[in-house]
Amino acid sequence: MSLKPLSRSVSIIGVGSTVFGAPFDTPELDGLSFQDYGAWAVLDALNDANVNPRQVDHLVVGSTSSPTHNSMNISPNHGFLEWVGMKGKSANYQCAGCATGFHIINQAVDMVAGGRCDIVVAVNIEISQSITHPDKPSHIRYPMSEYSNIYGIKPFLGVNGVDTAYHRWIGSTFSAMDHAARHYMKDAGITQDELESACIGASITGREHGALGPDCYVKQQLIDVAKEYGFNTVEEYMKSDINPYFTDMLRVGYTGVLCEGAVALVFCSTDIARKFQKKPIEVVNLAQCDYSVLEANNEQKMSRGAAQKIYDITGMKPEDIDYLASTNMDQSDLIDSAEAVGYLPKGESWKYFRDGETRFDKIKPINTDGGTQGIGHAFASTGPHHYKEAVLQMRGEAEGRQIPTPPKVTMIRGQGATHSVSIAILKTLED
Repeated sequence: MSLKPLSRSVSIIGVGSTVFGAPFDTPELDGLSFQDYGAWAVLDALNDANVNPRQVDHLVVGSTSSPTHNSMNISPNHGFLEWVGMKGKSANYQCAGCATGFHIINQAVDMVAGGRCDIVVAVNIEISQSITHPDKPSHIRYPMSEYSNIYGIKPFLGVNGVDTAYHRWIGSTFSAMDHAARHYMKDAGITQDELESACIGASITGREHGALGPDCYVKQQLIDVAKEYGFNTVEEYMKSDINPYFTDMLRVGYTGVLCEGAVALVFCSTDIARKFQKKPIEVVNLAQCDYSVLEANNEQKMSRGAAQKIYDITGMKPEDIDYLASTNMDQSDLIDSAEAVGYLPKGESWKYFRDGETRFDKIKPINTDGGTQGIGHAFASTGPHHYKEAVLQMRGEAEGRQIPTPPKVTMIRGQGATHSVSIAILKTLED
């Protein structure tokens, strides 16, 4: 991404989403199709922005799961424009793993900043925990366990998608997650037990935030889970065989809870933003850094590279950031990223998470929507939800999880598919 200011100022004027969950245990999602999810989020965002669908110039649709779970649909924006009142408008579709949600946002901002459009909507939709049938209406959903019966082949998730001819083989997708943990432990000079204490603290805070978010999937607190299994403390439960390691460093409970959902954002040229929204939130700028998954410690390098770019572009410094949102497919990456962008002191991040100091009402709030332990891990939809949450926090509209002093400057750091990191800085506009 170019190291230049945006050609013209861009603001977020509308945010919307479905509730997050799965159709088999979330009543609001039962009987809804992939397109229903998207329409819910888009119309919610347009209503928030006070924008008529006919005023929108372009729609960007993102989804990681559509080709696998949506009857092999390789172009889910087909027909979708009509669903949301934009028939005849232009649209395009992107798929780049969990980075998709950030890539569609980057594109939407660039289209407005470049003057091609005044208003662009970006929507990401995931139905990752269920599938549709190619010969039945798309609102009829089936468990993933029926995939082979319906399609006659095994699901293609997990196949090797990287060329290892000229690089080392990393063993598996999940083993790459250990890079963040090992890198952080070495850099901070801490033990694995100390890192685990931070992962536990981050998970507790994530669940607490999730319980306060009206559209979050994960509401049950970890202390209640621990008691159900007969443990007196969360730490006893989290370090037990009920919460096993799935890599050398990470336990199941330190990763995201899988779910479904859709999020939409309305981007507008700042010079006309207040015609629609009383509290527009300006996108100061964006930065992106991409590395091969076969690069050692690639997540850490990308976070630091993108952070350096965004500070160079904007002239801002880490101390200007009032609130941080960062994707956390695993908690060790979250802990490292908070230091990588300079929001928490070098070598000290793990203590903040361990001690619960990243809660919405503490000194360094992070992920007040709970991240993947609150919203849930809805593939590429969880990242755009961080934008929605940031906008609500900056407007002072986050209700029971509102940061006491609404942040004026927010950083959103998003990582996806272990190959791409995007960082944005948002700020409130002066009255």
